[in-house]
Amino acid sequence: MTKESPPTRATEYRLNIDLLLLPEIREMLDNRQFDAVKSLLNDLFPQDIADLIDDLEEPHRGVLFRLLPKELSVEVFDDLSSDSQLAVISALSDQRVSEILDEMSDDERVELLEESPPAAVRKLLTLLTPEQHDRAVRSLGYPEDSVGRMMTPDFVDLDSDMTVEQSLSRIRQVGLKKETVYTCYVTDHPQQLLGVVSLRKLVTADPAVLISELMNTNVLFVSTITDQEEAARIVKHYDLIALPVVDSQQRLVGIVTFDDLMDVVEEEVTEDFQRLAAVVPTDESYFDTGFITMARKRIFWLFLLLVLESASGQLLHHYSAALQAMVALSFFIPMLIATGGNAGTQSATLIIRGLATGEIHLRDFGRLLFRECMLGITLGVLLSIVAFGRAYLLESDVGLGLTVAVSLAITLVAANVIGALLPLLLRALGLDPALVAAPTISTLVDVFGLWIYFEVARRMLTLEGI
Repeated sequence: MTKESPPTRATEYRLNIDLLLLPEIREMLDNRQFDAVKSLLNDLFPQDIADLIDDLEEPHRGVLFRLLPKELSVEVFDDLSSDSQLAVISALSDQRVSEILDEMSDDERVELLEESPPAAVRKLLTLLTPEQHDRAVRSLGYPEDSVGRMMTPDFVDLDSDMTVEQSLSRIRQVGLKKETVYTCYVTDHPQQLLGVVSLRKLVTADPAVLISELMNTNVLFVSTITDQEEAARIVKHYDLIALPVVDSQQRLVGIVTFDDLMDVVEEEVTEDFQRLAAVVPTDESYFDTGFITMARKRIFWLFLLLVLESASGQLLHHYSAALQAMVALSFFIPMLIATGGNAGTQSATLIIRGLATGEIHLRDFGRLLFRECMLGITLGVLLSIVAFGRAYLLESDVGLGLTVAVSLAITLVAANVIGALLPLLLRALGLDPALVAAPTISTLVDVFGLWIYFEVARRMLTLEGI
């Protein structure tokens, strides 16, 4: 018997905030005990305060945020959900909103503008400085899921003819305003990317050495129109802290950092899970999604699956005479379609993951088809032995047992092929492979499995009506 690991301090801390502190803060805000609320917030991390605001009802969100000190409020605002950010903005004066926007990084401002309704976007753009306005508009002009939308121009750039001492002096001057100082980018005067140099190399090198002697000229970079998922794969594969972004003329225009790209990965994984469960993806959390919206996002796939599943009913109706002639055939239908559906879902899940991580490509079609066919045959042979034994023990009929065994073996091969090839087909059409939801695979395999079952029975058994 395994012993459960004890909760960590962070877990206990999180539970105390959710179960104890949140109701207490709600009550204090209702009673306008603002000084007491401020005292409670003093010992919390900015991320936990953001979680509290997210969990509060809308009238209380703006009130709690206004109780925060100026410097802390900027940190908390970055960690708020988009709904909470909009609620807070509507509760603050234009001057206060302008101060918050000024403290945000470019990529965070663009993300806020992306999540805001048109009226709020127009208001926010008027509160930006001319330079911030131009950068935000330029970023919003890039394709929706491109690196250009999330890059920041706040990076440390150095000249190749600088010495290490001059470079460190520049980092001290501008470092606090930059997204990261751990990787510095060497450029020439037209802002062409020449190389990179790490802060570790700078602080351990001779102060008189030139940057041109230290920099690494073999630089990994992406374009402003590169897909965000592709950039995330590069950062993960090469263990990078940040990735430089160049424009069409190969000029360095920004960087994307590891933490921002991990947010992209999380969003994509969430979206894929929703699609695999046959739910139209939503950016909102479960409780923030309206009841009508939730129903609307689920009804389409359920309706489609209902229509597809009706084909199973048509097959059963078509072969009803066979079922009347040998009722025992119906005993094994659930086992056949369930096993086939599970096998198809397993294949689809593995292929979708392989496509997402770049492990599998369209050029692997032939290898993939052969591998899945062999897996289907192997699994089919092994499971068909079990199926034959079950059928024979139940009915003492060798013919029925062989029918069930052969049907299961063929169904497993078909399920593996369907589950593997459908994601590849969607990728070839330029669609998200995760659109092949697990219920869709199961439904398709149900239909094919029933047809295979009755056709095998027609050939192996002598039944009236088949």
